Amino acid sequence: MYKYLKLLAFFFVIFNSSTLLAEPFLSPHSPFMRHEIRLLQDYGFINSNINTWPLNLGGMNSGNAKGNWTHDLLGGKLKSESRSGWASTKSKISISDNHFISRSFGNDPRGGFSTGFETSWMNDRFAAKLSLLALYDVKNDWKGRKDEGIKLDGSYIAARLGNWSASLGQVDRWWGPGWDGSLILSNNARPMPAISLDRRIAEPFDNKLLSWIGPWSFNSFIGQMEKERTVPNPYLWGMRVEVRPTLFDGLEVGFFRIMQLGGKGYPSNLSVWIDAFLSQDNFHSHQPGKATEPGNQLAGFDIRWRVLDLPIALFYQVAGEDEDGFLPEALFFQYGIEGWADLSNSTLRVFAEYVDLTTYRRNGDPSTRNVTYNHSRYQDGYRYKGR
Repeated sequence: MYKYLKLLAFFFVIFNSSTLLAEPFLSPHSPFMRHEIRLLQDYGFINSNINTWPLNLGGMNSGNAKGNWTHDLLGGKLKSESRSGWASTKSKISISDNHFISRSFGNDPRGGFSTGFETSWMNDRFAAKLSLLALYDVKNDWKGRKDEGIKLDGSYIAARLGNWSASLGQVDRWWGPGWDGSLILSNNARPMPAISLDRRIAEPFDNKLLSWIGPWSFNSFIGQMEKERTVPNPYLWGMRVEVRPTLFDGLEVGFFRIMQLGGKGYPSNLSVWIDAFLSQDNFHSHQPGKATEPGNQLAGFDIRWRVLDLPIALFYQVAGEDEDGFLPEALFFQYGIEGWADLSNSTLRVFAEYVDLTTYRRNGDPSTRNVTYNHSRYQDGYRYKGR
């Protein structure tokens, strides 16, 4: 079966044409598409939240309007996405002599040689996508493992439930305003199998007392990590809320939590999930409760602010490896600035980012080295397939 899948993928690479797929989500694979959507939002053509990917196209309808630039990537995508039924097959082949240490927002090759194909189907309530990726010449991970072969990265099935969508799949996620990376979820590691619940269109509350929050979105997923770990097959539970308050023009704020719990040899019953959700899983070595510590959590927030009406935005992300008084502790940071320009026949974006992963405790404790993304029980930490 493995050899058959390899031959099948190679057959599609050679003989099938590449077209836009009809599907309801945008994957975090095209910085050019993201750049255009960001322009449309900053110029007021889109009133939605766009720092949480996969991005649901339900809130992008106003993207048909555009500025003076000649490109219309989103308009083309929306036109393609509106068609129901089967989409044409998209195929690709990638060759690289550079094994990326860190992948930014995009779809850089994961190995020296890879082939793959995708096809999708959609109607007004359901959507599905099959994506097969064959990876070769992959650099060994930090434990000497090589993650090669046939993968289902990018595949999913999804259903629309009013203004919500539920899905089961293995898709890349990107949380935050950064372009080169994110402290919490990015393209750097391969996607893991997960179920998810997402708000499709970021609309404001109808209640006058809450309408100032502006368009809000919610995203949550539960996935299971691989078995080749210190604790095999732990669960990964992530949640993110994003808002655009109407009280501050150009401000976007996201709040996130992500936690590891369960795994082989450790309980994962309902009480464990409740304790983790309520942050009752943070003990010190001298406390007897450490033996029952249910999880390993990260939490934090990010901000992006367009400076007045200037073509400049500042962004910031902070996450905590621990918790103290229901607030993140052992903090690490991302800082960034971006600028853009609408030229005569094109557009331009430049950005600079700085990340500090040292982890700083609010109480001044100097023992902060080699802590970020690590854990005493889940010793592989927040890595998946070694990344």
